Amino acid sequence: MRALRSFMPAFACAGLLFTAGPAMAGDIQTAPGLPDLDVRTGTLAPTAGQRADARALRAEVAWNQFGTPSSLARPGGALGATVGGATAPDAARAWLDRNRGLFRLSSIAGLSLESDAKLAQSTTHAVTLQQTPGGGGWGS
Repeated sequence: MRALRSFMPAFACAGLLFTAGPAMAGDIQTAPGLPDLDVRTGTLAPTAGQRADARALRAEVAWNQFGTPSSLARPGGALGATVGGATAPDAARAWLDRNRGLFRLSSIAGLSLESDAKLAQSTTHAVTLQQTPGGGGWGS
């Protein structure tokens, strides 16, 4: 009986921690934190070839500080003809492969699929591919 009484406070503390744990963790989606920090420096202008590629697409381009498009849009139209592919990510990769010079990519082999989201009430997909250092694709 004495041994049982010595475990009771431990069980009570464990029970409190078990029930309080989720409350102490908070909501990580809304928890305040540090903003992303980009410590890269310098700038790089788009090349004449990149600008020509953008003109060929009749695209309005916003260039980032490293000389690659941060956004491409063709007002009132698409950025190119329909691109074939078994899946939306396959079609995105095919389009990007055809236009890799615009993005200073020597290859698209090192790009990984980050997301593929079908837009509501549409057959259109928003596909995000991510390039990682050392993952290939770095070039010209």
